[in-house]
Amino acid sequence: MTADLDNDVSHSIGNFWEVFLEDKRWSKQTSHIWESYQKYENAEKKERLSKLQELENPEDICDQENLHKAKSEKLLEINMLESEL
Repeated sequence: MTADLDNDVSHSIGNFWEVFLEDKRWSKQTSHIWESYQKYENAEKKERLSKLQELENPEDICDQENLHKAKSEKLLEINMLESEL
């Protein structure tokens, strides 16, 4: 991916995806990484939706959202895999 971005890493660009990624030629490796990420995100969304549909009252939903947020923060903080939690 670094080669595809020509080592140009910028912060706080409002239209980052449009400028650097959409409609650009990607290497096969970068394309594979992106496709894998999209599959992961879609699976996560389906799992969260399924869990929310199983919950019965608003308190349960709030608890589930807080658990997901805490997991996300922990993953970002120490670069753990979700399976390591």
